[in-house]
Amino acid sequence: MTISPDAYARTQAATNIFLDRLVGSRPDDATMAELVVHLDEWADRLGAFAVAEEECYAGRRLDLPAKGRFTVPVYMFDSVDEHGVAATVTFGRRFLGVGAAAHGGAIAMLFDEVVGRAVNDGSALRTRTAYLHVNYRALTPIDKPLTLTVRVAASEGRKRFVRGELKDGSIVCADVDALLVEVSK
Repeated sequence: MTISPDAYARTQAATNIFLDRLVGSRPDDATMAELVVHLDEWADRLGAFAVAEEECYAGRRLDLPAKGRFTVPVYMFDSVDEHGVAATVTFGRRFLGVGAAAHGGAIAMLFDEVVGRAVNDGSALRTRTAYLHVNYRALTPIDKPLTLTVRVAASEGRKRFVRGELKDGSIVCADVDALLVEVSK
């Protein structure tokens, strides 16, 4: 059985909304008990459709926010070239840390996701993150579009040095310095 790309896109969007609303609510016990029953039913049902990693949509759909992933803040690439990427990102409520700010771990995860794309520009190049140093400069707001830019700063043999910024207008919320190393296929 197959699923149309549009059905997956709608499922991703609905799931993102669901997760943001779930963590931003305080349902009573009866509502939560009913929800658990439905989630358990769906988990069992989806188990019948399990496929190998390379057959999954998640992480492979460049046309979807966060490449079709559910666990990464919603981002879309605005531009991708051999020098790096620019993207728009919104941290939903499920990525809330404290004080209306995104959790630092979610920011680091976003950077790790996007620095890989900046280096792996669609070529056959395959890399792994050797280090990822994140500087938190200002609170990163949730539920607001932010800009993310990541550029390849230098290449030395198998090493790719990458730098990037996450901004709210002119305010730098966080920046990253990363090293990715080319690995054999």
